[in-house]
Amino acid sequence: MEQPTTSPESTAPIACPICGKSESLRRCGSCKRVGYCSREHQRQHWKAHRADCTYQSKQLQPEKDSPSSSDMVVVVEIKSGEGSGLTNMMINHVFNSKVQGVRCIRQRLGYTRTEEMKELTEMPFLRELMHFSSGVLYVDPRQNVFPPFTEEFNRQFGFGFGIDKLNDMLNCRGVSGELNAMAIYICSKLDDGISTSVNASGDAFFIGTTARGEPVTSNVLWGAANFVYEAMDYYPDVNCPKEQREQKFHKWSRRYALGTWEPMAGRAGINLYQTDPFQCAAHWPTVDHRTP
Repeated sequence: MEQPTTSPESTAPIACPICGKSESLRRCGSCKRVGYCSREHQRQHWKAHRADCTYQSKQLQPEKDSPSSSDMVVVVEIKSGEGSGLTNMMINHVFNSKVQGVRCIRQRLGYTRTEEMKELTEMPFLRELMHFSSGVLYVDPRQNVFPPFTEEFNRQFGFGFGIDKLNDMLNCRGVSGELNAMAIYICSKLDDGISTSVNASGDAFFIGTTARGEPVTSNVLWGAANFVYEAMDYYPDVNCPKEQREQKFHKWSRRYALGTWEPMAGRAGINLYQTDPFQCAAHWPTVDHRTP
């Protein structure tokens, strides 16, 4: 068991992944990223930590010819699909710059050159708990309506809500096409669990960066969808008091920051923290749009 260290990694928030204790911890001697309150808890957690520990140790050793992930922009295409938000097909698109990525999204979604492209940025689970440093979701304007809503739209789709109330509740409301469950889940709110992109339809595109400023890939976004999906079990307040819910979410948040959080059902062999799009799960392909 290693003694506490003052390396950059040791200043990050940390908690024992077995019991959640955050005091008098000693870090894993290999990766320095996970801390334990006792040798027994380190032994219990080794089976789950072993793969990540090996991966993180390799990541700490720079490769001379390997381009930095910070030198690329990844656009995650989220195909439409209903359900839990965990089964949407995704494609990683790699660009030299965000300008190129946004231009591609504009073309794919059918915006004209003069139209302002709507950006959905309210993602409190991703920003406040998972500490994404940025995150923008783009949806198809032909299949979604944005506020301010009209009286006619309210008559057809408002379910009795007034215009002001509807505008307050929704950022995006799907009006045609298949729902995009992942796009709905990742925009859920912390206070009541309701998504600001409720009923989003059609294909969507996501551009974001992690707490370390690295690209959000299909792997990372799938992990985020799992995080939010599991959180929904604690709403409404009758299921779990707000204070208790917040304590649980912040415990998850600390574990995510350490790279130790994973879904209750397991991660299906997927590295939830993989920011290299060329190393993501094989069923989520990567398309390289970069030019020399």
